[in-house]
Amino acid sequence: MIGTLALRFESAASLFDAWLGFSNVLSGYLVPLDLFPGALRKLAAVLPFRFQLSFPVELMLGRWSRVEALELLAAQWAYVLVFLLVTRVAWRSGLRHYAAYGG
Repeated sequence: MIGTLALRFESAASLFDAWLGFSNVLSGYLVPLDLFPGALRKLAAVLPFRFQLSFPVELMLGRWSRVEALELLAAQWAYVLVFLLVTRVAWRSGLRHYAAYGG
């Protein structure tokens, strides 16, 4: 998705850096999500970053029942579908906006 946004902007490096920063913090990579304050923990629980690291670790530790794990897996795949759709829209929009430089 970040790559397709590069068609719309001159550089997607800043967008990627921001995404990477949020990902490192909100996925549980730098700090476990259980150590976050209440409001931030609730926010991190509904954002997609959680499914990169925190959820798989919680799943391996047996934190979730079978039903809860399946619900969270469904939420994870819902994010995959949403991002696929957003990427498709960004791709089409970017191709219409793209201007090649050079001669």
